[in-house]
Amino acid sequence: MRRLLLLIALAACHDRGPAALVPGEAGSAFRPAEAPDFVVLSVSGRTIDFLSPFCPPECNEPYLGAPGDAAEAVALDLVDRGYSVQRADYIAALFSYDDDADGEADRLGFLQLVEDLNTIGELWIEGFDDPTRIVLVCHSHGCVWGHMAVSVTPDVPVWALVSLAGVCTQGESDCGAEVGNHFAANGTPYAWDLADPCAQWTIPGLADPADTDDVTFPSAATNLEVRANARSFGIQDTAPNHRPDGTREGIETLDPGEDDHSQVHDPARTSMRWVRDRILARAAP
Repeated sequence: MRRLLLLIALAACHDRGPAALVPGEAGSAFRPAEAPDFVVLSVSGRTIDFLSPFCPPECNEPYLGAPGDAAEAVALDLVDRGYSVQRADYIAALFSYDDDADGEADRLGFLQLVEDLNTIGELWIEGFDDPTRIVLVCHSHGCVWGHMAVSVTPDVPVWALVSLAGVCTQGESDCGAEVGNHFAANGTPYAWDLADPCAQWTIPGLADPADTDDVTFPSAATNLEVRANARSFGIQDTAPNHRPDGTREGIETLDPGEDDHSQVHDPARTSMRWVRDRILARAAP
């Protein structure tokens, strides 16, 4: 049986969360006791190093999972409400990296994210009346990778997809060759070319093809989208997210306001306060 890699428990798993079914209810099938109420996953974007501003993907860090950042805030909000939560954080890169050469990955990439989503679905969601709920938080280029992961795991329901200032600018130059070479050498199980994520999707009603980070795939029940203002290096998500069929069902958007590209993932600012409030409102029994 496969296991999740490097999931960090924020609270001891208890039998059932506040919104659970009553044990013994007719027809109920409960998830395993070790399965948490929520799993909060994050995919951070490019790490800007002013000494090396064009750092390749392997330099990227999982900053959304740092103490005091977005993923921790979402997870702790849920813990404060009495839910059990586990977390894992990923970088905007295809591969994982073992920085200290101890045989275990320290920074997890897209391939691990896809494996973990499938494992969560298989072990903690599929067939249960009280499934674990997935919250996937992404920022900037991390939204390209996060939305890509949702697109290739269509049988794994994502309870809430949080898209913070997603951008696809330089997406292909960042990772196109690496992704293309990997799947050319190993074969691809996917129906679309992951090496070309920008302007990839023809959406009914839209004049131009949509970037992958602007597409909310069907397995995401809710998409909380934050579109930052343009004060940070002119980086701005100008296209609202849509479903592949052209609708915006289940998508809520906070339009550009006081937060720029680098501020939208600060838990104390307007953008993340809105996200946190929406998640807690939806989690309420």
